[in-house]
Amino acid sequence: MVYARRASEGGGAVRLTNMIRGAQVVFGGLGPSWFKWLTKAIQAAIVGAFGGDGWAVIKATNAYLNGIAATDPTKAQALAAFINEDPMMVCSLGLSVEGVTMPIRTLNGDGTAWINTGFLLNDGHNLKMTVRASNMQQDITLCGAGAVGGSFYVGIIAGKHYYAYNYYDVNTNVTAYTDHDYTMIMDNILGSYSVYDHTTRQMDYSTTFNPVSRKSAKPLILFAYATGQTSVLNAKPTHIAYAEIERSNGDKKHFVPFKKKDGDNVINCMLDLEAIGVDGATLFYYNGAANGQFTIPDIVYPTP
Repeated sequence: MVYARRASEGGGAVRLTNMIRGAQVVFGGLGPSWFKWLTKAIQAAIVGAFGGDGWAVIKATNAYLNGIAATDPTKAQALAAFINEDPMMVCSLGLSVEGVTMPIRTLNGDGTAWINTGFLLNDGHNLKMTVRASNMQQDITLCGAGAVGGSFYVGIIAGKHYYAYNYYDVNTNVTAYTDHDYTMIMDNILGSYSVYDHTTRQMDYSTTFNPVSRKSAKPLILFAYATGQTSVLNAKPTHIAYAEIERSNGDKKHFVPFKKKDGDNVINCMLDLEAIGVDGATLFYYNGAANGQFTIPDIVYPTP
């Protein structure tokens, strides 16, 4: 069946199969309706967390999803489903909301729990990792991979920023304040390391080095310095807001905190945003330790 539109509706004809997709199609718009992304319960949860600013957050979330849907509707639908499962995930999407300072959501370690990212350090596939973390402790390795003496990690040792790439350990002699919010970037693809302090909004340290290919395959572990597939050293209760990892072959992962529902239980873990909508990809990364657990604190708004 074909429906003939009036001139005021834009003229022309529309098949009935398109009409039933919604008035936005009949009247000239092909994009998904913003109110269909989030359920009423989830919208209420966002308003409950953000008060009067909640509707601005919802609007920004829908605009974000609409932008993804323009080129990848499958991914947009899958991401919306995750937000409907864990609404405060909106704090991890990098949304720009006018008049709103979005809170930082973190996955908090307890000094025992850790996450195997699944990325191995293979010859020719070196890593770039960007980690935003807070509650950094003295003598801690935030994340890393490799055996002792052949490391790839960032951390704080003796009150100073410290990092290692391949077989070189470097004490930057830059004071590290454990109560600050840092972004650390270790790039063994280009050969650079930098630390940004998000408390002062300034770069603390930056340097370059000659990148060297790894000589053995070891996994990159978050919340600890890995000596192998399962053993860890120097784990302390760090908080991680996100971790982006890129290999020189183009593989990428972008981990953010997520509350995964399992029946009546909630499992605090990391969700890989890059894997959403990708067939067969691993989405969730859980505690790899035999004990310990992660927590994800409730969002506090306005940000203190």
